[in-house]
Amino acid sequence: MKAAKIFSYGAIPRKCDRAKAYLYFKGWAGKFFEFERARREEDVVRVVLLASLNNGYVEGSAKLLDLCGQTVRNHLKYQDPSRFLGVNRELADRMKRLGALSKPLTLAIDWHDVMYYGDPEAEGVVGTQRKKGSHYAYRFATASVVLGGERLIVAAVPMMNEPLVEHVKRLLAQASELGVKIKLLLFDRGYYSVDLIWYLDSLGVGYVI
Repeated sequence: MKAAKIFSYGAIPRKCDRAKAYLYFKGWAGKFFEFERARREEDVVRVVLLASLNNGYVEGSAKLLDLCGQTVRNHLKYQDPSRFLGVNRELADRMKRLGALSKPLTLAIDWHDVMYYGDPEAEGVVGTQRKKGSHYAYRFATASVVLGGERLIVAAVPMMNEPLVEHVKRLLAQASELGVKIKLLLFDRGYYSVDLIWYLDSLGVGYVI
């Protein structure tokens, strides 16, 4: 298998189910999700893995397996969020045992908008700049450990109508609970605020905005 195709659909067809890497991801997916009610449970898992590996969309990934994208989304909708948090903690514990989190690390803080087209009064929806035909989005922030040029998300929180410093505090608290020690914090320019700078100065860690 060529390295350039590792993150393509060709990397995980049925005939390669026994591939070591695919089985590894498949095993983790089994800890994340409960798809027992799905008539095509294996294919639902495949769609989720394909969309994740390609950083793509459920709809397009489902079509490749002749599955309805809405069916996959319905199964995802009813997952228990606590399972995701538990697996995240387990992954962090495994990394600590391997020594990956033993030293102070660089942590990147980012915010993300997932555009929304339904009821603007729905829980978790905020107003935002118009994009892809909508003024509304689900907004959340993540904290990612930067290791060897790659990012591993260790914390995520919803962003509501609150000062930026508040969700940064929650992200750092989550990262701390996982045992992450911070050497440097990275932010984009959208995070510039006096309150945040005061807070970061009080932590005594390096930061770049």
